[in-house]
Amino acid sequence: AFIYDVINSAIIMNQDKSTSGSQKTKKIVLMVLATSTLVIFPFLALYMSSSGLKAYKSLKAEMKAYRDSLNVPDITFFSALNEQRISIASVGDKVLIAHFYDPSCKDCDSIWTQLSRVHDEFIKKTKRVQIFTYALQFDSTAQLKSLISSKNLDTLSWTILHSAPEQMSDFLKKIKLESAKAPYYFVLIDRKGIIANYYDARKPSEVNNMMKHATILLPAKEDRKKIKFKREKDVYQDQ
Repeated sequence: AFIYDVINSAIIMNQDKSTSGSQKTKKIVLMVLATSTLVIFPFLALYMSSSGLKAYKSLKAEMKAYRDSLNVPDITFFSALNEQRISIASVGDKVLIAHFYDPSCKDCDSIWTQLSRVHDEFIKKTKRVQIFTYALQFDSTAQLKSLISSKNLDTLSWTILHSAPEQMSDFLKKIKLESAKAPYYFVLIDRKGIIANYYDARKPSEVNNMMKHATILLPAKEDRKKIKFKREKDVYQDQ
């Protein structure tokens, strides 16, 4: 009986040591988790936020026209769809992409293709971006309506505008775009009516850059998340 009691006591002591070791392990795990929550996670959040801000500033720095703070003149044009008067101010809180249509341009088909890509890959995903196609030569509203139909344009987010030739020429001068180059360039305009940058519409890489830049001009992070690019980072807009 004595030997039985000794053996039983030894077993109980070993069990107590095992339980004590398990409790110590749990405490260590909890301490590590607490340290991660209080120190590591906030550091990572700060790093990611800082990285996102740097990415935003880097993308904004690429928009060299921003340095000039050039406002688009609030000149009124006419919609080819219904002759409604439209200006930059009338579209409200939207990012604008300006395109200049010249019917005599024989090598502009690729530019229409790029515009359609911008619409399908980018504008369809947010209601805060609008395309303005300015007709550099205007023969008749019927001709422009035919263009809308032939290109199957989404008239809710894509507007063709026209005006008198003298007014269009004055508009191009004020936005610092030569009339001969106008059909080959897109102009990105922010929500305040300031020109962000000019892009060669014949180069898909430049059009990709325009879409990336337009993303950071959107007013809310939720809107930006709708737009997905292969190299897009989490960017933050200065408020």
